[in-house]
Amino acid sequence: MRGTLLAGTLLALVVTACGGSMSETEYVEGLNDLVTDTTPRFEAVYATYGQIAEPTLADLVARVEQELIIMNDVRGLFDALDPPDSIVEVNGIMVDTLGRLINVAEGVVEASNAVTTIAEMEQTPEFAAYQSVNAESDSMCPEVQAEFDKLSDRAVIDDPWISDLRLSVRAFIDC
Repeated sequence: MRGTLLAGTLLALVVTACGGSMSETEYVEGLNDLVTDTTPRFEAVYATYGQIAEPTLADLVARVEQELIIMNDVRGLFDALDPPDSIVEVNGIMVDTLGRLINVAEGVVEASNAVTTIAEMEQTPEFAAYQSVNAESDSMCPEVQAEFDKLSDRAVIDDPWISDLRLSVRAFIDC
């Protein structure tokens, strides 16, 4: 789930530009900054939650709310990125996944008002959707790899930035 939320974290972002304003190197640098900013924040959230011997519903909701804060911060960071045309597909996969993760996390927070325990929460459609989207986002790794393979096949892609991008994306989505 940690990797999923990190992915998710990249993950109904609306990137306003159609792509092309940033160079590949600038995009990779921006993505690296995003990874550097968010990874330790997520790790701290999960470490804190993991130390709770018997988490309550309030603990779970607090963790999901903290995830949402980070994911919404990522949304703002992504809004500042304008992917080059050559990697707009890879960016789109991450953006779409983040949007889905934000939506289901918000659903869990809303559903928490109608239940009193984690066991009850786990029976809600919102929690099922949360788990499902988190599991589905694990499939983003092969999907992103397929896009990298397409990039590598293009004759114009002969720059070292592609390796840097691959490493940055894998670090962020925890592949």
